Amino acid sequence: MTTTTAGPVLIDDNAAVRTVTLNRPEKRNAIDIELRIALAEAIESADAEPAIRVIIVTGAGRVFCSGGDISTMQRMPAERALDRVHLAQRVIRAIWSTPKPVLAAVEGSAYGAGTALAAACDRVVAARDATFATTFTNIGLAGDMGTFVSLPARIGAARTRQMLMLPAAGPRRAYGVIKALLANPGTVDPIELLEREATCQSELFDTDDFAEGIAAFRQKRPAVFGGTQGGQP
Repeated sequence: MTTTTAGPVLIDDNAAVRTVTLNRPEKRNAIDIELRIALAEAIESADAEPAIRVIIVTGAGRVFCSGGDISTMQRMPAERALDRVHLAQRVIRAIWSTPKPVLAAVEGSAYGAGTALAAACDRVVAARDATFATTFTNIGLAGDMGTFVSLPARIGAARTRQMLMLPAAGPRRAYGVIKALLANPGTVDPIELLEREATCQSELFDTDDFAEGIAAFRQKRPAVFGGTQGGQP
């Protein structure tokens, strides 16, 4: 067995199996910019290595992945946010494009982007303590990292809609995006839907609801949604 570290990712090779470990346990393996780049590169590298036949994605410590690193987020124009979202989508494209099986080994929490990351893999092996939640709407977002492709394929559109839209007082613009992206499940090319998802998610980064969600997170209080987009009612 060989072990190497690539920034916030650990890479372990055991014969033909490569394990890629999200390695930010102090942040509950929350995905920041550095981690999403390192994770994509690790999966792409495993795809290019002939000796590797199987890729396992897991998390260090007691949590698989708590989602996107909210502490690094702020309101921004959609064009700038799209670059950020595309870095996350690169991880999903790497998982989907490799012919090698990609397994998610989930222990503890898989929230938001953590749920999307696990669902994008070919198989999910979950421990008894594993919990999944699509928490994007907590901060005024709809979902990315293949959420609108992977979740309907695994649990159906109705259950996906229920997971994403469960909070009754959630952000209405994000709910509108969710409904639109789930309107015709299974009829849109996955890569095309991934790009639609990225565009919609990036637009939500420039809304009052997103700004309120981030502020509420930092102030450790419930978010109160109902804002405007781009200053327009």
